Amino acid sequence: MAEPIIVECGTREAWLGERGKGLGASEVASVLGISKWATPLDVYLVKRGLVVVPDNPAMQRGRRFEPTAGEMYEELAGEALIVPPPHALYRHATEPWATCTPDRFAQDGRIVELKTANWSQAHRWGESGTTEVPDEYFVQVVWQMFVCDRDVATIAALLFLREPELRTYTFERDRELERRIVEQARAFWFDHVVAGVPPEMSGGDAASAWIAQRFPKEQTAKLVEASPEVAAAMAKLRDVRETVATLKEEDDRLANVIKEAIGEHAGVTAPGVGTIAWKWGKGSTRGKGLAEALVPRDVLTAALPLHQGEGSRKLTPRWEPRESGDDPAPTSEG
Repeated sequence: MAEPIIVECGTREAWLGERGKGLGASEVASVLGISKWATPLDVYLVKRGLVVVPDNPAMQRGRRFEPTAGEMYEELAGEALIVPPPHALYRHATEPWATCTPDRFAQDGRIVELKTANWSQAHRWGESGTTEVPDEYFVQVVWQMFVCDRDVATIAALLFLREPELRTYTFERDRELERRIVEQARAFWFDHVVAGVPPEMSGGDAASAWIAQRFPKEQTAKLVEASPEVAAAMAKLRDVRETVATLKEEDDRLANVIKEAIGEHAGVTAPGVGTIAWKWGKGSTRGKGLAEALVPRDVLTAALPLHQGEGSRKLTPRWEPRESGDDPAPTSEG
């Protein structure tokens, strides 16, 4: 077994700096174009230091509940897991641009990757003991096995359903699949990141932020003549926005049909589809954060009702997992 190079960074800031020098396991699915959360261009922009991805609630939740998922797995498996050094980065023995940060190792050397998911993502996870996991997480452990030269990896996913539930999924190393993934990732790293050649333009916050940074204001009143490619993009954008407007109208209509059916009740349920709640919520308090910093608490408490926004009922769907590609359709006779 070719042991990986372990870089003990000491702090999260130092770890982020080291991680920027290579391609991490959670980024590979984005490079392959199969991630729900990021595109190849997003990864390129981050690696080149052109944009910074802020921490988000999902990342914070993952770090917060990782120890809980680990403890639940230890109880389930009846063994203590090995915790890597804090803020350690693992580099491939011969391809140091390939990196990962495993959550845990089992006593037999297996990689154990810990995940969390709320109810809205639960449908993407199969039953415990299967290999039905979101594609981006499967690719993540394939990459970890490559970097660490391990033959088995387990994903332990803590799902926040009505009751927290831990599900486990074990994968054996597939060297042919690994070879194809590494080949594409290597080409991306050297042909784009190292060479400084951006991949194809994409949507998303990172690309939008990058463009806004480069062109914050117009410098001339002149209009640029569109190339054939840009003219085609303009025509397609027109079509897309017309479609979006139509869908928005249909979204509003369907929501009103459902609200009328709910009426004075708290919501509606449909077997095979899910539930939709329509409940009252208080309005937000405008400027509360600034006020707390400037005004004594007793004065603020007395004044809050004067600045409380009006409440309203909010429509909140909770969909059941799709059993097939088609939605269940109601039937009628006569």
